[in-house]
Amino acid sequence: MFDKAIFKLPYIHRTLVILVLFALMETACILGEAFGLSRGLVALWEGSVFEDALWNLSLFACSFVCVRITLDLREAFISSYALRCARETRKNLFGALFQTGAPLAQRFGTATSAAMALEGIDKMKEYLELVLPKLVNMMVLPLMFTLAIACVDWVSGVIVIILLPSMVLLMVLIGKTTAEKSRVQHGAFKVMSNHFIDSVRGLPTLSTFAVSKTYADRVYEVSERFREATMKMLKSAQLSGAVLDLFATLAIAAVSIMLGLRLIDGSLTLLPALFVLILAPEFFRPIREYASDYHASLDGVNSLHTIESMIASVSAPPSTKTLPSWNGSSTLKLEGV
Repeated sequence: MFDKAIFKLPYIHRTLVILVLFALMETACILGEAFGLSRGLVALWEGSVFEDALWNLSLFACSFVCVRITLDLREAFISSYALRCARETRKNLFGALFQTGAPLAQRFGTATSAAMALEGIDKMKEYLELVLPKLVNMMVLPLMFTLAIACVDWVSGVIVIILLPSMVLLMVLIGKTTAEKSRVQHGAFKVMSNHFIDSVRGLPTLSTFAVSKTYADRVYEVSERFREATMKMLKSAQLSGAVLDLFATLAIAAVSIMLGLRLIDGSLTLLPALFVLILAPEFFRPIREYASDYHASLDGVNSLHTIESMIASVSAPPSTKTLPSWNGSSTLKLEGV
């Protein structure tokens, strides 16, 4: 899930430029794979000796190795960047906690503050490792593959151009629903964790008044409701991922069927058809990868927002709101307890 808060991270623009370069390298290697494999298979199909097809198959093998090297280098780079951002964010967050102290913990909750300082930073790191490279790939690879397919076979190029916006629109519609559920779930998690910490803190008092068992049952009920809501959200995520995979499969099938029909009537030769057929799954792969990790990155987005809010609250001007004084006619009303 892409979020504008990413652009507030240090060195993000330079990182995106480097990721674009990695995406272009991956595109060139994949095109080399498709070109070498298609020419090699066509040469063997036409009855050429193996030595004639060896150069093309060697190009395919070299391109395959280069793809793996490029992916490993990109993974090492983005892991290093995510780790550096996590360290700096953790430093800023702890600085905010030590500088503000009790007011910050009171505003966001003690459990939320502890969870963000421990697990929230790790979730943000995983989010950066997942989203940034796949977001750039989704923007670069389909565009480059569209140009390559259109240069070889304009009919297939038109088909993928028509199918791509439809798939992106479907992904956006599904993602918005899941994102809203994730935000609600994240808020419920913060409430539950704060409630649990407050119960643990007040455990001696609860034991003194012999109501600890009642609060234990209440904590169990809250955690069960949270578990059920989590399972519902996971079901929604799995179903949406299955829908996107089905749509991508049907899109690849549409391209393949058109290639087969045009091969039968003789309007298309084997070499461009095989080249397009090899590139078709690669065309939709970045979108499928981004969609598959979309739901996994929602926790990272929510953690990033919470951490940014906690850090930004330190520099916010202090509240000038004055509380009314307590007197004999004052009353205390509790709601939703």
